[in-house]
Amino acid sequence: YTNKGETALEDVIIMAVLNGEFLNWATLDDKNRGSEKGNIIIWTKDEIKDLEKIGPDEEGIIDFSIKVADFVENDLGKDFKVSSYAQFNIGEAKEMTDNKSNVIVNKINSDLTLKEEVRYFNQDNIPVGNGPLPPKVGEKTSFKVYWNISNNLHELNNLKVSMTLPSSVSWDEKNRTSVGSIDYDQSTRQVTWNVGLLPTTVYRADAEFNIAITPSEEDRNTIMVLTSGSKVVAIDNETGSVLNKETQAKTTKLEDDDIATLSSDGLVD
Repeated sequence: YTNKGETALEDVIIMAVLNGEFLNWATLDDKNRGSEKGNIIIWTKDEIKDLEKIGPDEEGIIDFSIKVADFVENDLGKDFKVSSYAQFNIGEAKEMTDNKSNVIVNKINSDLTLKEEVRYFNQDNIPVGNGPLPPKVGEKTSFKVYWNISNNLHELNNLKVSMTLPSSVSWDEKNRTSVGSIDYDQSTRQVTWNVGLLPTTVYRADAEFNIAITPSEEDRNTIMVLTSGSKVVAIDNETGSVLNKETQAKTTKLEDDDIATLSSDGLVD
């Protein structure tokens, strides 16, 4: 806020008005502790001392944040946007006036998620890997990487999932996808799942492929990194925003495989 006039303003009241079905008011973070009334936050000189008197060309900033609620399935069809504006009054009158800012409309991005698992046994306890477990020096062990993406709100375009294999990990083929295709670039060691267009009618897609390690003597009694994490990138066709999500690194501890961890601590023999 700035006083552009030639005289001081006294007892200024500033209000922020936010409208949207997906605002989670329980997450409101306001260090100035403005009073919350419905969808309005109000600050007076009681919360911000500088509002008691604002001289010519004096200015200030009010920072606050509020999170959007998590998406649930029955939210489909609702209006995924938040509109907001600021307003001020002078003196004791707290009713709305015409001292109103422009309205800002923020569209909510689609709820794209990426999940990555590295397994020796699948969820039905059937081996999908091959070789010794735990891995052994000089012997090849193969693992299955699973990628799963989910999306509900908006159509996505240019969707791509990628990872760069660590130097000690090799590409072991055996790839499959429900949509798109998987490519491996040997020169860059990059695995890429090219999906392209993902309509809202396809709310879940998955891909899988094998990777392998052949531990050397220097790997003995160590936990090896199998993936350094993956990244999904897409364009939300409704908001125009670029969406990015990343996964964490995975190791020979096989953090996602409960059956494998019964017989292996991930340390190379």
